[in-house]
Amino acid sequence: MNLISQNIKPAVLTVDPSSELSNGSILGDKTRMQELSNSPQSFIRTSPAGNTLGGVGKYTRETIMIVENAGFDPVFVETVGVGQSEIEVAAMTDLFILILQPGSGDELQGIKRGIMELADIIVINKYDSDNIVNAKHTMSQYSGILQYLPIKDNKWERKYY
Repeated sequence: MNLISQNIKPAVLTVDPSSELSNGSILGDKTRMQELSNSPQSFIRTSPAGNTLGGVGKYTRETIMIVENAGFDPVFVETVGVGQSEIEVAAMTDLFILILQPGSGDELQGIKRGIMELADIIVINKYDSDNIVNAKHTMSQYSGILQYLPIKDNKWERKYY
């Protein structure tokens, strides 16, 4: 809504996981973006992942191009949640933000290293009253990992705050 107040037309493309049994998806992302979904200056589209791997849907790349050509910019792509090998979205976007949940244990196992190497920005979310200590601990562990990652092709310097 902040972007819309600045006369910017955002699009949000979300990808929901699909059931292995029924192939169905809930596709309920608009319910958590009610105000945005009611704005004529925004576009929200939820798609099922189906059996497509990589954290995106079968036609996510094409949908990005369609909404850009329709005048929406920026285009946010929210994946089903990605792991080390589910990184297709990084090749589809100009800026790749990895959002991590504190206390998941991934930082100790290193299972996110592959995706961390591609991320332009890493965000530790859920930094609120009952989770601050856990979030700070997670940030400390991930910031220690950053020094071991190779330099990105775009030469961005990784920093933590």
